Amino acid sequence: MLGTSIQAVQAIGTNAVYHSCVPQPEDAPVPEVVNDVAHWPPSALTDVNPAMDVEDLSLVNLVCANGMLGAYQQCCFTPDYWRSYTVIGDAGRMENVGDSAGAGEVLVWNRRRHGFDAVPDLHIIPLTDAPSAGTRAPVCEGRPGAHDAAMLADFAAAVLDGAAPRTSARTARDVVAAGVLARRSIHGGGGLLPVPAPAGA
Repeated sequence: MLGTSIQAVQAIGTNAVYHSCVPQPEDAPVPEVVNDVAHWPPSALTDVNPAMDVEDLSLVNLVCANGMLGAYQQCCFTPDYWRSYTVIGDAGRMENVGDSAGAGEVLVWNRRRHGFDAVPDLHIIPLTDAPSAGTRAPVCEGRPGAHDAAMLADFAAAVLDGAAPRTSARTARDVVAAGVLARRSIHGGGGLLPVPAPAGA
């Protein structure tokens, strides 16, 4: 959602699965974090964190300044892990299949048809994470959280090397503010909350 700002958010969420799993004792040592595909089904997990302070199923609706509407959904107990994006406008629809470096692809439908058509009009295979001018661009490996490392490296390059950041401080602030308000909406009955402009703006 580049080129606009988020004006209001509405969110709901719940602890649908993990709250019913057997927790570890509160005085137990913190276990090693393991991302193991053998941890299935989720409802059979044991020794989960007794402090269940994050919803395992949630969604947020976004109202943007330029008229766009967005929705972000997160489910922490799906059998597979990848981020799925769909963008729909009056010129077509595009969505990704997979989001790992070298393994993801973007499908585009930009001609009118009747009903579902599994064959897109355009099939795009992104090569790399393209850098902006003067910015180091680390390759994002195909694993959860890899893009976090890339963002931190980009931030470090801006601070330490004087490289041009790929986003602005205002954009970063607006995204964080939307997340904070979404959390308040979840815990406040799911109402629509305006995202205030920063002080002095």
